[in-house]
Amino acid sequence: EADEAAAAVAAAAAAAELRPSASFVGEEVDGEGAPLVRALFAAASAAGGSAAGGEKGGRPNQDFHFALETAVGLVVGIFDGHGGAHGAIASQAAARAMEEWLSEPEHAHSLVDDAQSALAELFLEGHVAALDAIGRASGCVDEGGKWSAGGPEVDSRVRVPLDAETRLPVEGGTTATVVALVNGRQLLIAHVGDSDAVLGGDSIDGGGVSAEKLTADHTPCSVTEYMRTRALGGAGAKLSFVYDCPTAELLHVFDTDGEVPAVSMDSAEKADLRGVGYKSVRAERPALIVGAPSKAGAPPPRLAVT
Repeated sequence: EADEAAAAVAAAAAAAELRPSASFVGEEVDGEGAPLVRALFAAASAAGGSAAGGEKGGRPNQDFHFALETAVGLVVGIFDGHGGAHGAIASQAAARAMEEWLSEPEHAHSLVDDAQSALAELFLEGHVAALDAIGRASGCVDEGGKWSAGGPEVDSRVRVPLDAETRLPVEGGTTATVVALVNGRQLLIAHVGDSDAVLGGDSIDGGGVSAEKLTADHTPCSVTEYMRTRALGGAGAKLSFVYDCPTAELLHVFDTDGEVPAVSMDSAEKADLRGVGYKSVRAERPALIVGAPSKAGAPPPRLAVT
Protein backbone atom coordinates (compact mmCIF):
# COMPACT_ATOMS: atom_id res chain seq x y z
CA GLU A 1 0.00 0.00 0.00
CA ALA A 2 2.86 2.37 0.82
CA ASP A 3 4.46 1.71 -2.59
CA GLU A 4 1.13 2.38 -4.29
CA ALA A 5 0.74 5.69 -2.44
CA ALA A 6 4.25 6.82 -3.36
CA ALA A 7 3.65 5.81 -6.97
CA ALA A 8 0.42 7.83 -7.00
CA VAL A 9 2.27 10.95 -5.88
CA ALA A 10 4.93 10.43 -8.54
CA ALA A 11 2.29 9.94 -11.21
CA ALA A 12 0.38 13.06 -10.18
CA ALA A 13 3.57 15.10 -10.20
CA ALA A 14 4.55 13.78 -13.62
CA ALA A 15 1.13 14.67 -14.98
CA ALA A 16 1.68 18.23 -13.78
CA GLU A 17 5.20 18.25 -15.24
CA LEU A 18 6.75 18.36 -11.78
CA ARG A 19 9.48 16.20 -10.35
CA PRO A 20 8.87 14.98 -6.78
CA SER A 21 11.56 16.11 -4.37
CA ALA A 22 11.04 13.05 -2.21
CA SER A 23 8.42 10.98 -0.49
CA PHE A 24 8.28 9.48 2.97
CA VAL A 25 5.71 7.00 4.27
CA GLY A 26 5.62 6.26 8.00
CA GLU A 27 4.60 3.11 9.82
CA GLU A 28 0.92 2.49 10.49
CA VAL A 29 1.17 2.70 14.29
CA ASP A 30 3.67 3.70 16.95
CA GLY A 31 4.79 1.59 19.93
CA GLU A 32 1.55 2.31 21.76
CA GLY A 33 -0.65 1.39 18.84
CA ALA A 34 -1.53 5.02 18.01
CA PRO A 35 -1.89 5.85 14.29
CA LEU A 36 0.87 7.76 12.57
CA VAL A 37 0.44 10.29 9.77
CA ARG A 38 1.84 9.52 6.34
CA ALA A 39 3.79 12.31 4.62
CA LEU A 40 3.98 12.41 0.83
CA PHE A 41 4.92 15.52 -1.10
CA ALA A 42 6.22 17.01 -4.31
CA ALA A 43 7.68 20.48 -4.85
CA ALA A 44 7.74 23.03 -7.66
CA SER A 45 7.74 26.81 -8.03
CA ALA A 46 7.20 29.43 -10.70
CA ALA A 47 8.72 32.90 -11.06
CA GLY A 48 6.88 36.15 -11.58
CA GLY A 49 3.25 35.10 -11.24
CA SER A 50 0.77 37.68 -9.96
CA ALA A 51 -2.85 38.64 -10.39
CA ALA A 52 -1.93 41.99 -11.92
CA GLY A 53 1.02 41.18 -14.11
CA GLY A 54 0.79 37.48 -14.93
CA GLU A 55 3.94 35.55 -15.78
CA LYS A 56 6.93 37.79 -16.39
CA GLY A 57 9.11 36.20 -19.02
CA GLY A 58 12.82 35.89 -18.27
CA ARG A 59 12.46 36.66 -14.58
CA PRO A 60 14.78 34.44 -12.51
CA ASN A 61 13.30 32.08 -9.97
CA GLN A 62 14.39 33.16 -6.48
CA ASP A 63 12.67 30.34 -4.58
CA PHE A 64 14.32 27.51 -2.69
CA HIS A 65 13.17 24.62 -0.53
CA PHE A 66 14.40 21.68 1.49
CA ALA A 67 12.87 18.39 2.59
CA LEU A 68 14.68 16.46 5.27
CA GLU A 69 13.94 13.24 7.15
CA THR A 70 15.34 14.12 10.57
CA ALA A 71 15.82 12.04 13.71
CA VAL A 72 12.24 12.88 14.74
CA GLY A 73 10.47 12.97 11.40
CA LEU A 74 9.99 14.88 8.19
CA VAL A 75 10.70 18.63 8.07
CA VAL A 76 10.08 20.72 4.95
CA GLY A 77 10.79 24.38 4.32
CA ILE A 78 9.93 26.84 1.54
CA PHE A 79 11.68 30.15 0.92
CA ASP A 80 10.45 32.89 -1.41
CA GLY A 81 13.39 35.17 -2.16
CA HIS A 82 12.98 38.81 -3.18
CA GLY A 83 15.24 41.68 -4.12
CA GLY A 84 16.88 40.88 -7.45
CA ALA A 85 19.84 38.49 -7.42
CA HIS A 86 20.05 38.80 -3.63
CA GLY A 87 16.69 37.08 -3.30
CA ALA A 88 18.05 33.83 -4.67
CA ILE A 89 21.16 34.16 -2.52
CA ALA A 90 19.11 34.75 0.63
CA SER A 91 16.63 31.91 0.08
CA GLN A 92 19.34 29.40 -0.72
CA ALA A 93 21.56 30.42 2.20
CA ALA A 94 18.68 30.31 4.69
CA ALA A 95 17.44 26.94 3.45
CA ARG A 96 20.85 25.31 3.58
CA ALA A 97 21.62 26.70 7.03
CA MET A 98 18.32 25.43 8.43
CA GLU A 99 18.73 22.04 6.79
CA GLU A 100 22.24 21.72 8.21
CA TRP A 101 21.01 22.64 11.70
CA LEU A 102 18.20 20.09 11.55
CA SER A 103 20.59 17.38 10.39
CA GLU A 104 22.09 17.26 13.87
CA PRO A 105 20.12 14.66 15.90
CA GLU A 106 20.30 16.70 19.11
CA HIS A 107 18.83 19.71 17.31
CA ALA A 108 16.06 17.62 15.78
CA HIS A 109 15.18 16.14 19.18
CA SER A 110 14.89 19.66 20.60
CA LEU A 111 11.74 20.00 18.45
CA VAL A 112 10.19 17.47 20.83
CA ASP A 113 11.67 18.81 24.07
CA ASP A 114 11.13 22.57 23.52
CA ALA A 115 9.60 23.34 20.13
CA GLN A 116 9.34 27.11 20.69
CA SER A 117 13.02 27.56 21.54
CA ALA A 118 14.14 25.10 18.87
CA LEU A 119 12.26 26.85 16.09
CA ALA A 120 13.51 30.26 17.26
CA GLU A 121 17.08 28.95 17.07
CA LEU A 122 16.40 27.40 13.67
CA PHE A 123 15.13 30.68 12.23
CA LEU A 124 18.02 32.60 13.75
CA GLU A 125 20.38 30.28 11.86
CA GLY A 126 18.56 31.01 8.63
CA HIS A 127 18.42 34.76 9.25
CA VAL A 128 22.12 35.11 10.02
CA ALA A 129 23.07 32.91 7.04
CA ALA A 130 20.97 34.98 4.63
CA LEU A 131 22.32 38.28 5.94
CA ASP A 132 25.89 37.03 5.79
CA ALA A 133 25.49 35.63 2.27
CA ILE A 134 24.06 38.90 0.91
CA GLY A 135 26.81 40.87 2.64
CA ARG A 136 29.53 38.74 1.08
CA ALA A 137 27.92 38.82 -2.38
CA SER A 138 27.64 42.63 -2.31
CA GLY A 139 31.17 43.14 -0.98
CA CYS A 140 29.93 44.58 2.33
CA VAL A 141 31.31 41.69 4.39
CA ASP A 142 34.88 40.43 4.26
CA GLU A 143 36.00 36.82 4.61
CA GLY A 144 36.30 37.25 8.36
CA GLY A 145 32.62 38.15 8.65
CA LYS A 146 33.22 41.85 9.30
CA TRP A 147 31.03 44.54 7.76
CA SER A 148 32.99 47.25 5.96
CA ALA A 149 31.09 49.92 7.91
CA GLY A 150 32.62 48.67 11.13
CA GLY A 151 29.71 46.61 12.38
CA PRO A 152 30.23 43.46 14.48
CA GLU A 153 30.63 39.98 13.07
CA VAL A 154 27.69 38.28 11.39
CA ASP A 155 29.09 34.78 11.27
CA SER A 156 26.44 32.21 12.24
CA ARG A 157 28.43 31.30 15.36
CA VAL A 158 28.20 34.85 16.72
CA ARG A 159 24.93 35.90 18.33
CA VAL A 160 25.54 39.66 18.38
CA PRO A 161 22.95 41.72 16.45
CA LEU A 162 24.25 44.32 14.05
CA ASP A 163 24.38 47.92 15.23
CA ALA A 164 21.61 49.86 13.48
CA GLU A 165 23.81 52.97 13.30
CA THR A 166 26.71 51.28 11.48
CA ARG A 167 24.98 48.60 9.45
CA LEU A 168 24.95 49.13 5.70
CA PRO A 169 21.58 48.86 3.95
CA VAL A 170 20.97 45.41 2.51
CA GLU A 171 18.76 44.81 -0.50
CA GLY A 172 17.04 41.47 -0.71
CA GLY A 173 15.75 38.80 1.62
CA THR A 174 13.43 35.83 1.80
CA THR A 175 10.32 34.49 3.43
CA ALA A 176 10.60 31.22 5.35
CA THR A 177 7.89 28.70 6.20
CA VAL A 178 8.87 25.48 7.96
CA VAL A 179 6.57 22.55 8.72
CA ALA A 180 7.69 19.61 10.86
CA LEU A 181 5.80 16.35 11.28
CA VAL A 182 7.24 15.18 14.60
CA ASN A 183 7.13 11.45 15.26
CA GLY A 184 4.17 11.18 12.91
CA ARG A 185 1.82 12.71 15.47
CA GLN A 186 2.53 16.42 15.98
CA LEU A 187 2.55 19.17 13.35
CA LEU A 188 4.81 22.17 14.06
CA ILE A 189 4.67 25.29 11.89
CA ALA A 190 6.81 28.42 12.02
CA HIS A 191 7.10 31.18 9.44
CA VAL A 192 8.38 34.64 8.60
CA GLY A 193 6.77 36.56 5.77
CA ASP A 194 3.78 35.64 3.64
CA SER A 195 4.45 32.16 2.28
CA ASP A 196 1.32 30.32 3.38
CA ALA A 197 1.04 26.92 5.02
CA VAL A 198 -2.30 25.35 4.17
CA LEU A 199 -3.81 22.17 5.61
CA GLY A 200 -5.99 20.29 3.14
CA GLY A 201 -8.13 17.20 3.37
CA ASP A 202 -11.44 15.61 2.49
CA SER A 203 -14.46 17.63 3.52
CA ILE A 204 -16.44 16.29 6.46
CA ASP A 205 -19.61 16.17 4.37
CA GLY A 206 -17.80 14.32 1.58
CA GLY A 207 -18.36 17.19 -0.83
CA GLY A 208 -14.77 17.51 -2.00
CA VAL A 209 -11.57 18.93 -0.54
CA SER A 210 -11.38 21.49 2.24
CA ALA A 211 -8.41 23.75 3.04
CA GLU A 212 -7.46 25.79 6.08
CA LYS A 213 -4.74 28.43 6.17
CA LEU A 214 -2.45 27.83 9.16
CA THR A 215 -0.29 30.96 8.96
CA ALA A 216 -0.90 34.71 9.25
CA ASP A 217 0.98 36.91 6.78
CA HIS A 218 3.65 39.23 8.14
CA THR A 219 3.28 42.35 5.97
CA PRO A 220 3.02 46.12 6.48
CA CYS A 221 -0.65 45.78 5.50
CA SER A 222 -1.37 43.66 8.59
CA VAL A 223 -2.86 45.56 11.50
CA THR A 224 -1.66 42.77 13.79
CA GLU A 225 1.94 43.39 12.73
CA TYR A 226 1.47 47.14 13.12
CA MET A 227 0.21 46.76 16.69
CA ARG A 228 2.90 44.20 17.52
CA THR A 229 5.71 46.55 16.55
CA ARG A 230 4.10 49.38 18.50
CA ALA A 231 3.97 47.19 21.60
CA LEU A 232 7.72 46.55 21.34
CA GLY A 233 8.47 50.16 22.24
CA GLY A 234 11.79 51.79 21.39
CA ALA A 235 12.69 51.69 17.70
CA GLY A 236 9.72 49.42 16.97
CA ALA A 237 7.28 52.10 18.07
CA LYS A 238 8.88 54.58 15.64
CA LEU A 239 8.40 52.45 12.51
CA SER A 240 6.08 53.77 9.81
CA PHE A 241 3.99 51.42 7.67
CA VAL A 242 3.55 53.14 4.29
CA TYR A 243 2.61 52.26 0.72
CA ASP A 244 5.49 51.77 -1.72
CA CYS A 245 4.78 54.88 -3.72
CA PRO A 246 7.16 57.15 -5.73
CA THR A 247 6.35 60.33 -3.83
CA ALA A 248 7.91 62.39 -1.09
CA GLU A 249 4.70 62.15 0.91
CA LEU A 250 4.48 59.10 3.16
CA LEU A 251 1.13 57.41 2.56
CA HIS A 252 0.51 55.63 5.86
CA VAL A 253 -1.35 52.34 5.63
CA PHE A 254 -3.24 52.87 8.88
CA ASP A 255 -5.19 55.68 10.50
CA THR A 256 -4.43 55.89 14.19
CA ASP A 257 -7.03 58.45 15.30
CA GLY A 258 -9.27 55.84 16.91
CA GLU A 259 -8.63 53.34 19.67
CA VAL A 260 -7.83 50.62 17.12
CA PRO A 261 -5.80 51.33 13.96
CA ALA A 262 -7.81 51.06 10.74
CA VAL A 263 -6.78 50.97 7.09
CA SER A 264 -6.55 54.52 5.75
CA MET A 265 -8.88 54.78 2.75
CA ASP A 266 -7.44 58.21 1.94
CA SER A 267 -3.90 56.79 1.65
CA ALA A 268 -5.14 53.83 -0.36
CA GLU A 269 -6.90 56.12 -2.84
CA LYS A 270 -3.81 58.32 -3.20
CA ALA A 271 -1.63 55.24 -3.72
CA ASP A 272 -3.96 53.97 -6.43
CA LEU A 273 -3.92 57.36 -8.18
CA ARG A 274 -0.14 57.04 -8.33
CA GLY A 275 -0.39 53.62 -9.95
CA VAL A 276 0.47 51.43 -6.97
CA GLY A 277 -2.34 48.91 -7.45
CA TYR A 278 -2.48 45.40 -6.02
CA LYS A 279 0.56 43.16 -5.90
CA SER A 280 -1.14 39.77 -5.64
CA VAL A 281 -4.37 37.80 -5.42
CA ARG A 282 -4.48 38.72 -1.72
CA ALA A 283 -5.55 42.23 -2.80
CA GLU A 284 -2.62 43.83 -0.95
CA ARG A 285 -0.78 46.87 -2.17
CA PRO A 286 3.05 46.84 -2.03
CA ALA A 287 4.19 48.50 1.19
CA LEU A 288 7.29 49.58 3.07
CA ILE A 289 8.41 49.78 6.67
CA VAL A 290 10.26 53.05 7.22
CA GLY A 291 12.49 53.61 10.22
CA ALA A 292 13.37 56.83 12.02
CA PRO A 293 16.11 59.04 10.50
CA SER A 294 19.60 58.23 11.78
CA LYS A 295 21.55 60.57 14.02
CA ALA A 296 24.09 61.10 11.23
CA GLY A 297 21.43 62.72 9.04
CA ALA A 298 21.23 59.85 6.55
CA PRO A 299 17.86 59.04 4.93
CA PRO A 300 15.67 56.79 7.07
CA PRO A 301 16.07 53.08 6.37
CA ARG A 302 13.34 51.47 4.28
CA LEU A 303 12.38 47.83 4.16
CA ALA A 304 10.32 46.68 1.20
CA VAL A 305 8.07 43.70 1.90
CA THR A 306 7.04 41.77 -1.22
